[in-house]
Amino acid sequence: MTNQTDNSAKENFFRFGIAAKGVVYSLIGGLTLASAWSLTQKATGQKQVIKFLQDQPFGNVLLGIIALGLLAYCAWRLYTSFTDNHGDKKEIVKSIAHVCSGLFYGALAVFSASLIFTGGSGSGGNSKTTYAEMVMNNQGGRIAIGILGVIFIGVGIYQFIKGYREKYLDALPSGAEDSMDNYGMYKTLGKIGYIARSVVYGIIAWFLLKAAFYDNAQQVEGMKGVFEFIREQSFGGILVILLAVGLLAHGLFMFVKAKYGEVEG
Repeated sequence: MTNQTDNSAKENFFRFGIAAKGVVYSLIGGLTLASAWSLTQKATGQKQVIKFLQDQPFGNVLLGIIALGLLAYCAWRLYTSFTDNHGDKKEIVKSIAHVCSGLFYGALAVFSASLIFTGGSGSGGNSKTTYAEMVMNNQGGRIAIGILGVIFIGVGIYQFIKGYREKYLDALPSGAEDSMDNYGMYKTLGKIGYIARSVVYGIIAWFLLKAAFYDNAQQVEGMKGVFEFIREQSFGGILVILLAVGLLAHGLFMFVKAKYGEVEG
């Protein structure tokens, strides 16, 4: 009975983390759509979303909840990177992706918590560029950034395949197609969201590879840079809207996943 209760508490904690990720992606998509109609100022990334939450009524309370949720998501990803890895090559690659994802959202949780204590003060620079400079200033740093770019290409391809082939449906309990009220919505949101994420990973991979090739850490950008890059292309405004809709879809998908999806491990 105690083990069953512990497992239930652990599962709820992880589901809370999945929902927190849904909040972040929904706001990235929603705020970027607002930007496309000139309702906000600029393209939006993860940190801009966190700062947006802080500016709302009871902002620090919201930040505390999101920080805890992102920490839960970090814990879930790190946990599944070990429990789902049985030595198969595909599982090893998947575990590496889970570790990277966990560490990223863990860092975002720390950033969220830090804003509570600093009141939002701090550097407005690009932290990704700073970290890239730290890596590239070491021997073999350019190679490491290049390898990271290749990894992002692989993750982008994996995200596209997962969306296009609807592999995310495997996380649902058996019989979900008949028993789940939101099955059609889950299927549609998942496909759109994962394909949108594959685009993001592909563009970030391009940034990393350029940084490695030109030995220039300034080339490294995150989500905000992805939107700005797309906006500069032909029909950029339309492409930004499409990507924002895709990321909003992924955020909504995470909410449904938090409710219905099986928690691995």
